Amino acid sequence: MLEVLDTVIAFAVLMLGISVIITIITQVGVALFGLRASNLRWGLQRLLENVDPKLKKFAGSIVDKALRHPLITATDKRQATVVRKDEFVDVLHEMAQSPDSGLTPEAQQALKESLAAQQAGGGRILHWFSTVMDRVTERFVIWTRSISIIASFLVAVALHLDALALLKQFSINKFLRENLVQVSTSVMEQSRGYLESPLSSTSSMFSESFDRLREKNPALSLPTPPPFRTAVDAEQWLRQNLPDTSQARTAVREFGNLVEDLWAERAKSWRQTAFAINDSLRNTGFQLIPKDYAALKYGWREMVGLLLSGVLLSLGAPFWYNAMRHLMNLRPVLARKVEQEGGQSSP
Repeated sequence: MLEVLDTVIAFAVLMLGISVIITIITQVGVALFGLRASNLRWGLQRLLENVDPKLKKFAGSIVDKALRHPLITATDKRQATVVRKDEFVDVLHEMAQSPDSGLTPEAQQALKESLAAQQAGGGRILHWFSTVMDRVTERFVIWTRSISIIASFLVAVALHLDALALLKQFSINKFLRENLVQVSTSVMEQSRGYLESPLSSTSSMFSESFDRLREKNPALSLPTPPPFRTAVDAEQWLRQNLPDTSQARTAVREFGNLVEDLWAERAKSWRQTAFAINDSLRNTGFQLIPKDYAALKYGWREMVGLLLSGVLLSLGAPFWYNAMRHLMNLRPVLARKVEQEGGQSSP
């Protein structure tokens, strides 16, 4: 009975380690390809197109210039990934009037006429902004989840992770099974270090960024900030607690840069986590990357095993971490039971 549980634990260790690596790859890919910024751009473009059909021809260029406006973006090199509705409308008004907006005369004139009409009609941009941002969030979550699922199946195929063959291998190979059980604690610790500090835990990132902001600017008189769910909430809190507009603008830009720097630091630690997990699995004697792809079989049974591995990996690292936690709590209980039964059966 204990051997069956150890076989399951060995399989779960492998799934957890690879799931964490897939999640890290997904997070880094989202940042590198600017998925947050592109989804925000998509939402704002749809917003302008729907509030005024006359802007449909120019919506893309207007939003592109707005998200690179120095009053919105934290850096001059990238598009903003978050924006508040009042900021967006203020920037649109400025772009409609400024000769340095970067828009074509036709686009600027269309924007000016649209804003004048909306102001007379109650402001449809302000009315629909929050609804559109909800759709942007949903779209971002769907894209991220889709990328993670696709990556899971690609990794399963690339590494030829046949779930059925792996379970059989772990049940037969006692040495490999015991090695994987032995590294289970270290893999869980390495995984927990990542799961407790990724982008999903943004409040800790904002809190640390605020601490760094106050260290760099001792003259700023700021109270202890509350936890924030989004960067927009954090930046709004800064503006409310810094009445000087110029000082608030500088603080918001610097805060954005600090958040990006902190994200880069964490991304580096995540890569180190991925390498550490890979080393732990490799030290067990498990061959993660096949040596001879030409010798691998791809019959119907192998395809079922690969598809099953893809499905199991797509469950995500948090699922496998919790599963491992329950399995490891069960193991000493079962071990004591086996030992007691063995003692009772002895002459």
